[in-house]
Amino acid sequence: EVIMVSGNPGALMPTPHCAIAYEPSPACSPQPDPCDAEVYSAYEETLQAIFDEIFRIREGKPVILRTHDWYLPWGPVAVWEACDCLELCIECSRQESAAIHRAAASRGVPVADYLTTFSGPDGDKVLPKDWTPDGVHPTAEASAELAKVMAGLGYELVEPPAE
Repeated sequence: EVIMVSGNPGALMPTPHCAIAYEPSPACSPQPDPCDAEVYSAYEETLQAIFDEIFRIREGKPVILRTHDWYLPWGPVAVWEACDCLELCIECSRQESAAIHRAAASRGVPVADYLTTFSGPDGDKVLPKDWTPDGVHPTAEASAELAKVMAGLGYELVEPPAE
């Protein structure tokens, strides 16, 4: 039994924030606020609470638990370029990834590093358009590549953290 936690910060983010989908003719809102660890603190805490709930449901038994950060999809990047907030939003993407890694590390949960694997060491290269035709969601081919990164984490059990 493998449990994989996946989710974006959505409503936990202050507004306005960077676009998360492709819009062919974006209505650019005011510049997003700069991102730092504090911006993602609620997201980080929510992920920790999700991991804790999984451990609670498992009644303290070890579990194969994994999560992942996010690759940089071309759709939002196109909107960021059009709205003149590319660098700021790439930094937000890096900060979101860092929050996922911090939350997972605090509970001993391995993270599939999609951002570095698919978007490069600086997290600034977009996933190819043919892998995400709608600008965000992966095709079957791309999903298979994501799955390889996840499988590369192995299947070691994660022990619930000591209280």
